[in-house]
Amino acid sequence: MQKLILLLLIWMGFFCQQASAEQICQADNNQYTIDLKTVVVPSNSQPGDILDVVSNTLNITCKTGKRNQEIARVINANWNRSGMKVNVDGLSCPVLDTGTGISDLGLGIVWTNFNSGSGTWGCMSVYFPGMNNVGTRRGLRSNGTVAITDKFYLVKTGKDSNYGKTGRIEQTIFMAEANDDNNLLGDLYRIDFQGNVQLSKGGCIVETNKDVQMGAVSSATFHGKGSKGPEVPFAITLSDCHGIATNVMMRLEPGYGYADKNEGVIALSNEEGAAAGVGIQLMLNGQKIDTTRDAISYPFQTGTTTIPFSARYYQTADRVQPGAANSTMVFYVYYE
Repeated sequence: MQKLILLLLIWMGFFCQQASAEQICQADNNQYTIDLKTVVVPSNSQPGDILDVVSNTLNITCKTGKRNQEIARVINANWNRSGMKVNVDGLSCPVLDTGTGISDLGLGIVWTNFNSGSGTWGCMSVYFPGMNNVGTRRGLRSNGTVAITDKFYLVKTGKDSNYGKTGRIEQTIFMAEANDDNNLLGDLYRIDFQGNVQLSKGGCIVETNKDVQMGAVSSATFHGKGSKGPEVPFAITLSDCHGIATNVMMRLEPGYGYADKNEGVIALSNEEGAAAGVGIQLMLNGQKIDTTRDAISYPFQTGTTTIPFSARYYQTADRVQPGAANSTMVFYVYYE
């Protein structure tokens, strides 16, 4: 999956160990599956390119007491790394590119983990091999809740892409609760990988950064919730498009979350002197984007695909406070 940064200035089957009396934390969803199928690898892709990303967020709530989230064990101990690294989520992380079942396809895996309690990302693929009892500690909140996000990136490695070939990926990772002495107290959740992965040619060259100048808008433009500023058109251009895809799919990830997801309004940055009471509404072909869907689509065109977007300020509160009104949006682009 390709990533465009727009600047607007796992059947994870359920398994749980019998909890000891000391276990005080619980996940709100303890089973996820990552089912990988067809991966589009453009013929012009280079080692280190991000081809796809799958993420999942859950909440872990603890009673009073100091606890950590740790990797307890894995089923497939063959996952390993040869030394290749990529930059994701502000980290330089090793790529798991041997023993995964898809290594011979020229694909690797990078795993990162975000903890809302600390506000930091951690690189989890660094702990392979020898995953069992490695003590990958990520602090949990006493008498509170933290959101945990796991991201798994598919990365082009230095091996030749075996188009049309199939690789079988199977893995289960158990995440557990532990105390400060590294004693595992019980499983919190588990991640299951499964699926036959096949490579497909296709894709486009995507401009990696787009800077949209929204201009100055008077606060007098807004007269109540739902009022809007003028539209600012912009386009995302995909060049050298080839293959048998019919749609360009885009998964959206706002840098500061949503101010109103139902209206497709992303939140502004929280910089000092930022405006308040407004967000930025994104539109495709003049229509607001349904951001409640997993992805939006646009017809794939051989050669050049130009996707017409526009953006406008959108009032989200009773009053608007003037100030800087900037934001960012990441577009993850793939093809179907």
